[in-house]
Amino acid sequence: PDSFYFNILPFAEDVREFQFPSFSSFPASCQPNKQQLESSANFIKMLDLAPDGKKEVLLPDFTPNPVLAVVHFLSTYLFLV
Repeated sequence: PDSFYFNILPFAEDVREFQFPSFSSFPASCQPNKQQLESSANFIKMLDLAPDGKKEVLLPDFTPNPVLAVVHFLSTYLFLV
């Protein structure tokens, strides 16, 4: 089947590197408290796909991208046919 994948690539001026100040430069009333720090740490742990004590299975460098696999297959197929 014919297909078309459209991916918008950013221009150099679209990529921004934002510099954020450290929390230590904020007044004490704006700094996170202990409960907020623990909650954010627990939230980040919940995003991990590996159970505690086990190695991550879906490493980004070794996990295939299905869209790229289809594009590679179609381009190879079209060149060979």
